[in-house]
Amino acid sequence: MDIRIPKIDGIEIISRIRREAPQARVFILTTVTGDVQALRAFRAGAAGYLLKDVLRMDLTETIRVVHAGGRPILPEIAQQIAERAADDPITPRELDVLW
Repeated sequence: MDIRIPKIDGIEIISRIRREAPQARVFILTTVTGDVQALRAFRAGAAGYLLKDVLRMDLTETIRVVHAGGRPILPEIAQQIAERAADDPITPRELDVLW
């Protein structure tokens, strides 16, 4: 799922999907690099967060990891989230996502 979709926010679509099918596993594949968007996506139920410039091998592996219940996230996005965490207390759910 991309974050930027005409007429509707991809993160809102993930929320809707997860409400209708809680077992669904959806991950973000986008050009948006910000940690704020990544956190929004994870809070909506995204299972992972990748950028569109990933190698085909990495994309295939991400699909496998998400299918197996994993929650892949780019190291640079995780780093941004960790840096921001010093400003805001991190919730138990956010810790689950990061690990």
